[in-house]
Amino acid sequence: WRAVPPGAAFLALGMVATRSEEPPPPHAMCCVPRRWCVRDAERPRAIWKDSGGAGRPGSIWATGIQLQLMLAVLGHAPPPADLAWRLGTDRWYAVPERLRDLIETVDPRASMVGGGWTPREAEAATTSADGWLASKKLELQARQPPPGSVQAS
Repeated sequence: WRAVPPGAAFLALGMVATRSEEPPPPHAMCCVPRRWCVRDAERPRAIWKDSGGAGRPGSIWATGIQLQLMLAVLGHAPPPADLAWRLGTDRWYAVPERLRDLIETVDPRASMVGGGWTPREAEAATTSADGWLASKKLELQARQPPPGSVQAS
């Protein structure tokens, strides 16, 4: 299964496999901001092909040394290049002030309702982008250890 990003500013990295024809739950995959990603220059590696099997031809590929993402395609040819992406850096930080443009392009209530929230809960949690950004900033600050403290590893 391939995730459908909520807009052009986002990408789905890799795919999700299931053991049935039922789609995975919406929270099984996440999309990331496109600006955090670059095209993966490495060629995908075939990890399984159904050669000799019954049914439609298909294959599974691994892409990227960084994330080891799975890509599945019909047939045995490598997946198209537009499916192979990786994060542009190994370290990045989600600074709330730098996410404003992404928050305003997506209605977060859509994923919340699909993720098990009731429409009323989603509406209350997202009354404004500013309120959401402020709550995320407080969450990040609460997770930071106080200066001079020691964290267990």
